[in-house]
This record gives sequence, structure tokens and C-alpha cells, in this order.
Amino acid sequence: MKLYVSNVRAAYRMELPVLGFQTMRELRDAVAARRKEQQAEAQPVEKAEELRGISITRSSKLIGAPFHDAAVVWQSLGDEDRVAFVEGLEVLLVKFRRKAMAQLKAAA
Repeated sequence: MKLYVSNVRAAYRMELPVLGFQTMRELRDAVAARRKEQQAEAQPVEKAEELRGISITRSSKLIGAPFHDAAVVWQSLGDEDRVAFVEGLEVLLVKFRRKAMAQLKAAA
């Protein structure tokens, strides 16, 4: 039942003529086709060099994980604010790097 409800809700969100379909199979195929169209139309996200190795699946949601949320916030900022954000992050790194040096040297 949940699958049917999800497909009907998706069809309404996609503004498909839900009541015009004769079967659920037609509706499901139309939803799948529209999703493929939307994926093809989606613009690729420009990956910043500073975020190499980090991937975010939903860049518009904050989830409470500090590094994830920092990346999401950084991604949504303008160029000037990104510079200020990175400068603030560098201040934090300098502050805590000294405290972590003993462990970093031991691990090397």
C-alpha cells in the first residue's frame, strides 16, 4: 500500500494527470520517466577544490554533523562570504592544531 501512495504523491508533485491513467503500471512508468527527465535536466554541481573527497547527497539540508553542515553552509554562500568562512575555519585550525600536534606526530 505504501508503494502505491508514494507513487501517487510523486505523480501529483510532478503535476502528472493522475486521474487520467488507467492502471497503476501506467502511473508508475510515467513517474519513472519524469524522474529520468529531471535527472537529465539537472545541472551538475561544481565541486570546489577545498571540498575534494567530500560528497553531499542533499546539499540543502543541515543534519547536525559539524563537517557536513559546514560544507552545506559553505556551498550556499557567495564568493565573499566563502572567503570569510574559510578564514574563520583557518583560525580554528591554528587554535586547535597546537593541541593536536602530539597525537599527529605520534601517528606519523
